[in-house]
Amino acid sequence: MGQITIVHCGVKNKNGIMSRVLRRALSAYGGVQWFDGAAVSCPDQRPRFLLYECTDIPKITSGAGILVFDNGFVYSQEASRAFSDGFVPILEGENREAAKALKGTGKIAVTCSPSARGTLSIASLDYERAAVSLQRDLWILDGSVVEPMEIIVGLSQKTPAYPLMAACGILLLSGVEGSYYF
Repeated sequence: MGQITIVHCGVKNKNGIMSRVLRRALSAYGGVQWFDGAAVSCPDQRPRFLLYECTDIPKITSGAGILVFDNGFVYSQEASRAFSDGFVPILEGENREAAKALKGTGKIAVTCSPSARGTLSIASLDYERAAVSLQRDLWILDGSVVEPMEIIVGLSQKTPAYPLMAACGILLLSGVEGSYYF
């Protein structure tokens, strides 16, 4: 699989916690090039991931990738656009604004929740370590299926639950299985 595109929607601050966690995780598992709306940064030679950070859903006409909704995302009918069927949405289970943007699209989202209701949930979380549970089968970008499992994540710094689960979701959808450290 070539470079994997991730669109992070709802970014209010390019140095916000979600942006920092995603860049840290993606850098650890293949490298990341990112565009924050003003500048392109590519600290890695041949990055596996392209992270595009924006406030709204950009027009995505083709291809495959991952669309991650920040909890700061605000739905706007004018600013929200259709996106390719190949893009898999990830959102926090209580994010009503992201749910509005997905309503009527027929897309099956990867939901992140502190309870077992989400596709991904937190089994435990402390400063140095977390356990994230994949609650059901997950069709990943290459067309294969990942079965329910527990993912142990070593943490280099304090990480909130939703950015942690979103990063795990991206890695799983990209075919990176096992325990993680970021």
